[in-house]
Amino acid sequence: MKRTIENCSLVKRMVRKGAGEPEREGDRCLGYAGQADEPCETCKECKLNVWYDDEARFWEYEAKGC
Repeated sequence: MKRTIENCSLVKRMVRKGAGEPEREGDRCLGYAGQADEPCETCKECKLNVWYDDEARFWEYEAKGC
């Protein structure tokens, strides 16, 4: 099964709890807020999240020198 926002287990769980669906930008998800105003850890690690590519690129290239 192809991973989509519609079959995301976190989205399904949050909709059942009454939190609604997260905002979207095209076929990407903005995720559910965790601490402050950034996505929770589950959403940060998801390839469907808007910020996933930026985060992955940071850890792959920029953080190596740390």
